[in-house]
Amino acid sequence: MAITYSWTIEQLQTFSNDENTGIVYVASYLFSGTDGQYGGGVYGSESIAYTPNDPNFIPYANLTEAEVLTWVQTALGANKISEMQNDIDLQIQNQINPLPVPSPLPWIK
Repeated sequence: MAITYSWTIEQLQTFSNDENTGIVYVASYLFSGTDGQYGGGVYGSESIAYTPNDPNFIPYANLTEAEVLTWVQTALGANKISEMQNDIDLQIQNQINPLPVPSPLPWIK
Protein backbone atom coordinates (compact mmCIF):
# COMPACT_ATOMS: atom_id res chain seq x y z
CA MET A 1 0.00 0.00 0.00
CA ALA A 2 0.98 3.62 -0.42
CA ILE A 3 1.21 6.10 2.42
CA THR A 4 -1.46 8.79 2.44
CA TYR A 5 -0.38 12.07 4.06
CA SER A 6 -2.56 14.76 5.57
CA TRP A 7 -2.20 18.07 7.41
CA THR A 8 -4.36 19.45 10.21
CA ILE A 9 -4.13 22.77 11.98
CA GLU A 10 -4.54 22.03 15.69
CA GLN A 11 -4.29 25.49 17.26
CA LEU A 12 -3.66 29.16 16.46
CA GLN A 13 -2.08 31.74 18.74
CA THR A 14 -2.96 35.37 18.04
CA PHE A 15 -2.31 38.92 19.15
CA SER A 16 -3.93 42.27 18.37
CA ASN A 17 -2.61 45.70 17.53
CA ASP A 18 -4.16 49.10 16.78
CA GLU A 19 -5.08 48.10 13.22
CA ASN A 20 -6.14 44.46 13.51
CA THR A 21 -7.31 41.83 15.96
CA GLY A 22 -6.71 38.11 15.76
CA ILE A 23 -3.30 38.31 14.09
CA VAL A 24 -1.95 34.77 13.88
CA TYR A 25 1.68 34.49 14.97
CA VAL A 26 1.94 30.74 15.73
CA ALA A 27 0.15 27.81 14.12
CA SER A 28 0.34 24.32 15.63
CA TYR A 29 -0.08 21.48 13.17
CA LEU A 30 -0.19 17.72 12.80
CA PHE A 31 1.37 16.19 9.68
CA SER A 32 0.36 12.55 9.55
CA GLY A 33 0.51 9.55 7.29
CA THR A 34 -1.37 6.26 7.11
CA ASP A 35 -0.73 3.02 5.30
CA GLY A 36 -3.64 0.70 5.95
CA GLN A 37 -3.71 -0.01 9.69
CA TYR A 38 -0.37 1.69 10.30
CA GLY A 39 0.21 5.36 10.93
CA GLY A 40 2.64 7.98 12.08
CA GLY A 41 2.80 11.68 12.58
CA VAL A 42 4.77 14.77 13.38
CA TYR A 43 3.31 17.50 15.58
CA GLY A 44 4.83 20.94 15.64
CA SER A 45 4.35 24.69 15.81
CA GLU A 46 5.54 27.26 13.34
CA SER A 47 5.90 31.01 13.63
CA ILE A 48 3.89 32.99 11.13
CA ALA A 49 5.35 36.23 9.81
CA TYR A 50 3.16 39.32 10.05
CA THR A 51 3.79 42.59 8.28
CA PRO A 52 1.95 45.60 9.75
CA ASN A 53 -0.59 47.09 7.33
CA ASP A 54 -0.29 44.06 5.05
CA PRO A 55 -2.79 44.63 2.19
CA ASN A 56 -3.37 40.84 2.09
CA PHE A 57 -4.30 40.62 5.79
CA ILE A 58 -7.15 38.17 6.35
CA PRO A 59 -9.39 38.83 9.36
CA TYR A 60 -9.32 35.96 11.85
CA ALA A 61 -13.00 35.12 11.27
CA ASN A 62 -12.32 34.73 7.53
CA LEU A 63 -9.30 32.42 7.80
CA THR A 64 -9.51 28.95 6.30
CA GLU A 65 -7.46 25.94 7.26
CA ALA A 66 -6.15 25.82 3.69
CA GLU A 67 -4.79 29.38 3.99
CA VAL A 68 -3.10 28.69 7.33
CA LEU A 69 -1.66 25.43 5.97
CA THR A 70 -0.13 27.40 3.10
CA TRP A 71 1.51 29.75 5.63
CA VAL A 72 2.85 26.81 7.69
CA GLN A 73 4.16 24.88 4.68
CA THR A 74 5.82 28.00 3.27
CA ALA A 75 7.46 28.75 6.62
CA LEU A 76 8.68 25.14 6.97
CA GLY A 77 10.07 24.88 3.44
CA ALA A 78 10.33 21.88 1.14
CA ASN A 79 13.43 20.37 2.81
CA LYS A 80 11.87 20.32 6.29
CA ILE A 81 8.61 18.86 4.94
CA SER A 82 10.61 16.15 3.17
CA GLU A 83 12.43 15.32 6.44
CA MET A 84 9.11 15.11 8.26
CA GLN A 85 7.69 12.84 5.56
CA ASN A 86 10.74 10.56 5.90
CA ASP A 87 10.18 10.46 9.67
CA ILE A 88 6.56 9.40 9.17
CA ASP A 89 7.66 6.76 6.64
CA LEU A 90 10.13 5.36 9.19
CA GLN A 91 7.48 5.32 11.94
CA ILE A 92 5.22 3.26 9.67
CA GLN A 93 8.01 0.93 8.54
CA ASN A 94 8.92 0.26 12.17
CA GLN A 95 5.31 -0.77 12.82
CA ILE A 96 5.22 -3.06 9.77
CA ASN A 97 8.65 -4.55 10.48
CA PRO A 98 9.35 -4.03 14.19
CA LEU A 99 12.95 -3.91 15.30
CA PRO A 100 14.08 -6.89 17.39
CA VAL A 101 13.69 -6.44 21.12
CA PRO A 102 16.21 -8.12 23.44
CA SER A 103 14.60 -10.74 25.66
CA PRO A 104 15.40 -10.92 29.35
CA LEU A 105 17.44 -13.92 30.41
CA PRO A 106 15.03 -16.55 31.71
CA TRP A 107 17.23 -17.54 34.67
CA ILE A 108 17.39 -13.97 36.05
CA LYS A 109 14.32 -13.08 38.05
